[in-house]
Amino acid sequence: MKVFFSYHLPTPGADRAVSDEAFVSRVCHYLRSQSQINVYFYPNEKRSSQFTKQIATAITECHAFVLFAGRQFGETQAKEAAMAYERHNCSKVSKHLRPVHLLVVGIHGHVAWPTFKGRGNSKWIKHFSDLDQISVESAFLSDAAKVHEGQAQQVAKEICLRLGCGSRWMPDFEIPSNYPFPYEKKIIEEFISGGGSLDDKWLLEGCPKDWPRIKRRTAKLRNLVPPQLIGKFSSEESRVVVDVRAYLLDKLPKKSHSDLLTFAEARPREMLSLPNERRLSEPGRGLNIGIVVSGGIAPGINSVIAGIVDRHTLYQRCTRQTTERDAIDYSLEIHGYVNGFKSLEQQPVRSIRLDKDEWRRRVRDEANRGGSLLGTSRMDALLTCQDPTARAERFGSMVGNLRANAIDVLYVIGGDGSMRAAHALQVAAQREGYDLAVVGIPKTMDNDILWVWQSFGFLSAVEKAKEFIMQLHTEATSNPRLCVMQLFGSDSGFVVSHAALASGVVDLALIPEIHFSMKKVSEYMKKKLSKLFAEGRSPSGLVLMSETAIPDDVEEYMERDRKLPEKERVLRLDQEEEEEIGRYIKNGRRVRGQTPDALRTGGLKIVSRVLQDEIKKMTGDYWRGFRVFTNEPRHLLRSLEPSSSDIIFGHRLGCLAVDNAMAGFTDFMVSQWLTEFVLVPLRLVVLGRKRVPSEGIFWRSVLDSTGQDSDLGSTEPAPDPCALQTADARGSNGRGRRAPAGK
Repeated sequence: MKVFFSYHLPTPGADRAVSDEAFVSRVCHYLRSQSQINVYFYPNEKRSSQFTKQIATAITECHAFVLFAGRQFGETQAKEAAMAYERHNCSKVSKHLRPVHLLVVGIHGHVAWPTFKGRGNSKWIKHFSDLDQISVESAFLSDAAKVHEGQAQQVAKEICLRLGCGSRWMPDFEIPSNYPFPYEKKIIEEFISGGGSLDDKWLLEGCPKDWPRIKRRTAKLRNLVPPQLIGKFSSEESRVVVDVRAYLLDKLPKKSHSDLLTFAEARPREMLSLPNERRLSEPGRGLNIGIVVSGGIAPGINSVIAGIVDRHTLYQRCTRQTTERDAIDYSLEIHGYVNGFKSLEQQPVRSIRLDKDEWRRRVRDEANRGGSLLGTSRMDALLTCQDPTARAERFGSMVGNLRANAIDVLYVIGGDGSMRAAHALQVAAQREGYDLAVVGIPKTMDNDILWVWQSFGFLSAVEKAKEFIMQLHTEATSNPRLCVMQLFGSDSGFVVSHAALASGVVDLALIPEIHFSMKKVSEYMKKKLSKLFAEGRSPSGLVLMSETAIPDDVEEYMERDRKLPEKERVLRLDQEEEEEIGRYIKNGRRVRGQTPDALRTGGLKIVSRVLQDEIKKMTGDYWRGFRVFTNEPRHLLRSLEPSSSDIIFGHRLGCLAVDNAMAGFTDFMVSQWLTEFVLVPLRLVVLGRKRVPSEGIFWRSVLDSTGQDSDLGSTEPAPDPCALQTADARGSNGRGRRAPAGK
């Protein structure tokens, strides 16, 4: 379908970044990513002397004409609209003309329709003004940063809907702009209720219609690593059912389990796709591997790296030692990219040759240590970049650098944002015709990646957090005070919930999934302290909170603070903290990627300082000198040495990632789901971010341990996206089992 975009041209010398053209170009970007739509859009600097003729031809050939109506109309735009109107009228009376669909986008919330006196046919104005508009709510043109990609993508979606293409909507790089699902069970239930497919409402959120299957290259090479070294080979038909609750299985459509709600088993394969014999024939070519670590550090990263290096070395060694004639001898290069995705954008790319003897020994020596021997960095800006064209250029740059290094497989070790970037990189490579395999290995202290039973490093962090809690509890009770301790949880409260339940000494747990007001929190803690005091015991307490546990009534407190003289203010937030809190609320109380430092520090100030102020107001001289202190052991938890279980788990994930990359699978994440190791399509991983279910058994156990009220929210709390979920903290009440081969 051909779509023509008409918009007001920026005046000479105007800043195009804040013009109508800036917004229209972003809508165009999202529509052009739809395979069924071809957009005619020429920015001003690309216009030629034949532009008028090109316009007339394009409007004649288009199926739809979209008029972007701003504060002004230029004469060229008026001519375009008049031509489209005439074409629309003529198609009604002529069977030989293709009908043209007319749409209006009001990009300032309202349209000031022009009056062109004496300038030809202006009947188009009344016709277009009578059309149902697609409106952009905010006046974004005052600031380039406000040309928000979410608005542009929403307009592109709406155009697709109006043109009857909404059911096939595909988000930019196949990544939803939001987090459609808070839990795996919700995804499973939606597929089942849709008879094996998702409803159209989910497609508009950027979800796939059908259950994704992992792509696999042709595998013609026999695996020469003996099973006694690598493990039993997996049957090609062996798959793992993602949810084995009996009543749900009965509701499945009459399809093979291999086609719906299953994952491929993550085991070594008998037939391999790598190394590619055709590509090995190129001068200087071998099997080239890349490893990148993204996000914050977590205990177990070095174990994963060691698993990847050990396994690739084993494959090469067994191939070289065999006497079989059809064995392909190949050189092996393992590039460890320094400091995350940043290095992939640099020229030259910074990498370490981990296959060299010196580094191979170092990888082995540091496998049991904390941190990341490759370094790491955050890449949130890569996915939240305001300009989607700039984001596409950045991914294109990384693809170009990987291609220049002839990388066959890229292993991405990271969290939610890193898995999104991994999938985007795979899509970008496919668009460039580059045969790259991208493999994700989940790493997060928050334990919030979908389709991961428990991420490596998580239990190590919880165990150490429990130790810190017990020590701070001793401190708070010995010299009676109230401690407010902040732990991980950029979008979920798994660490806080587990640590609170494991320690048994926490008085109050605050997580982003559960709404609370400082008014109710203060009343609860004051009652608890008063009771201890009345019983003759030293009043003390411990509040545990996640990084983004922001109260419902925060705006009320901030507004109250602004009206007070500086010395009398309670919160004493700086400007950046107020801005980040405001942005957090505007974004539906969700965080994508890393928690902004200002949001983290602002949240801790709000909870601790309001509690301090409210306690000091309590009746009696004792409370006037009562102190509240804070503690943030985040970096101490991140830098821990991994536990034995995390060392073994990380190494195994690295090995299985290699086994299946060598077998030709791509665009997947290796994970332990329920009782089995599986390959999860990254297209499924990017559909959400796991959160603690507010009605689940696990959270209720936390409430029972702390003794806090189940309802600490404001009188009218915002809707809880997890309210309908009933799973426990790990992701499912069911037990995984392998589907029978061939079924």
